[in-house]
Amino acid sequence: LEEEFLSMKNNLTLEKDQLDAALKQLRKEHERISAELRSVKETLNARQELYTREKTEFQNLVRELETRVTRLKDIEAERNRMRSNLNERDAIIEELKKTEKCFREEKEKLRRKNEELMKRVAELERSERHLRTLTVGGAKTDQQQQNQPTQQLNQQQHELRARLEHSGHVHKAEQAALRADYEGRVSYMSAELLALQAQMASLARERDQCR
Repeated sequence: LEEEFLSMKNNLTLEKDQLDAALKQLRKEHERISAELRSVKETLNARQELYTREKTEFQNLVRELETRVTRLKDIEAERNRMRSNLNERDAIIEELKKTEKCFREEKEKLRRKNEELMKRVAELERSERHLRTLTVGGAKTDQQQQNQPTQQLNQQQHELRARLEHSGHVHKAEQAALRADYEGRVSYMSAELLALQAQMASLARERDQCR
């Protein structure tokens, strides 16, 4: 019995040692796996944090790009509107140029008309002086015969002078009115063009900044 007891004791001791060794091995394996799990968890947390940060940055970038695209669309729409306005202003300027041309042509016509009237007045004055020269020293009958054409010439001269004076006043008034209207419209259009050009330059700078 004693030998059997010792044998059992030795077996139990050996089994205990084996179990202790196995337990130690399991503990080491547990610690290793736990360390690996912690490392994996930390890595996952870091990657999750990085992903969240990158996602936020990407969303912000998308919003910024959408804002820029919207702004560029607004700028392009404003630019098209201003181009349309510039085209309208160009058409008005062309119309003003035509008006100026008509004004110059009318001015030239009035000038020629005035010159013709002045020539006729000068001719009548020469005729009047000639008739007066002929009547000097002449007979009374001849003088009476000359009175009627002289009076007619005087009347024509008076009428021509009146017409010349009236034409001159009308010409000056029309010229002043046309010039004032033309200069006013040109000044207004010049200011409008400068303002539009400044706006287009500002929009171009904003567009370049958004790119």
